[in-house]
Amino acid sequence: MTNGLEMTEALAGHGVSVNGEGKRITLDFPNLQAAFEMLKPWAAQSKRVEMADRLHEALKAVGLSLEVKIQGRSMAELGSAARGGILLRFLGLE
Repeated sequence: MTNGLEMTEALAGHGVSVNGEGKRITLDFPNLQAAFEMLKPWAAQSKRVEMADRLHEALKAVGLSLEVKIQGRSMAELGSAARGGILLRFLGLE
């Protein structure tokens, strides 16, 4: 048993593990395709950049961080701890 909140939710029709522990939220996607499904509402790169900037600043303002993983491997981080990761670079968000 772990501290914090653990649950599995379906996001865009794909199983995503959501874990909140302390001031860290982790989304663990089963594969790259499932992670990209999350970005469909922001198809244009300019919209993705705007969304990432706003999310990063909002998380920072409240002292939280969001980590995006794919199959347990860290791919991106936003919020108070840092902003970076291979997924953000790949998408042109950094």
